[in-house]
Amino acid sequence: MKRIILHVGTHKTGSSTIQETLFRQRHRLTEAGLHYLSIGANHWDLYSAFMDEPWEWFENRRRGLDRAQVDARNRHTLDVVRAEIENTPCPWVMISAEHLSMLPSHAIEALRDWLAPLGEVQVVYFVRQIESWIASDSQQCAKVGIRARPTPYTVAIQRLFDFPVAWLEAFGKRRVSLVRFEDALQTGLTDTLLALAGLPGLAALGMEEMRFNESISAEAVECFYCLNRIAPVGKAGRNEHLVGLLMSMPGSKYRAAALSQAEVEDHNRKMNRLRARYHLDLYPALHYRGEDDGRAPFSEDALYYLVNTLNDTMNRLEALESQVSERVGP
Repeated sequence: MKRIILHVGTHKTGSSTIQETLFRQRHRLTEAGLHYLSIGANHWDLYSAFMDEPWEWFENRRRGLDRAQVDARNRHTLDVVRAEIENTPCPWVMISAEHLSMLPSHAIEALRDWLAPLGEVQVVYFVRQIESWIASDSQQCAKVGIRARPTPYTVAIQRLFDFPVAWLEAFGKRRVSLVRFEDALQTGLTDTLLALAGLPGLAALGMEEMRFNESISAEAVECFYCLNRIAPVGKAGRNEHLVGLLMSMPGSKYRAAALSQAEVEDHNRKMNRLRARYHLDLYPALHYRGEDDGRAPFSEDALYYLVNTLNDTMNRLEALESQVSERVGP
């Protein structure tokens, strides 16, 4: 029977780096005895196959698929994945999709039951310290244009407590590995997953880790919040040249605002519940820091960058206006 590593993220824990590293070097993994699914670097089509109302998922809507087409695509995905798992000569198979972490309990159970005849499953869920996760997710949502304010605590605590608990309850603690993102960074994100399959690290396999989805500065995040209010993604008037300039804006590291006292207490209470019920000691108790969290103001480098960019832009516009005036005449 095959052994299946089911890597379910969560978001903002290095999933893109892991997926691109393994997908682009699949042939070397195959030689080492691990089959990485060929349906893409991110196997998020499996999320569509098991989620509720998949025709409403943003990716299926972006593809322009109606309900019947989504159902057909989902059936095809399951057929392809099943065939790959059954036919690969490799003893290990890896599935990776961070969207899977968000499945509700009944969908996780359906995925578990679907995979059961295909192999023995080990779920791997990467967790991240909550304030660090909020900061990372906030900047990600800002730069892709889907949010105009920081990610709220209520979203973050789901990734650290509610979602992992759903997987623990469906698969059992023995078949779920919760990995601290901070620890995986020290040993290598991809190497951490490979070790679960008893495989050597990337270097020994003649591979290297590819970094993706790099962070942006705190100042760029704040500017993106403004831009996302002024010209949201998909609306006319959103200047892609400006987006590119903001992506490379210098500045400080983005930090999340301090949690409220109620949020700190809720976090600590839920970490204690993980210790009591599952004997999992993920993160120590937080301490309320008050309203002044010591975040740095807009940096001088960022202001200089903005003013210099605006100055160059205005000069180019004036030059273009002058050229037009000369051609048109008085």
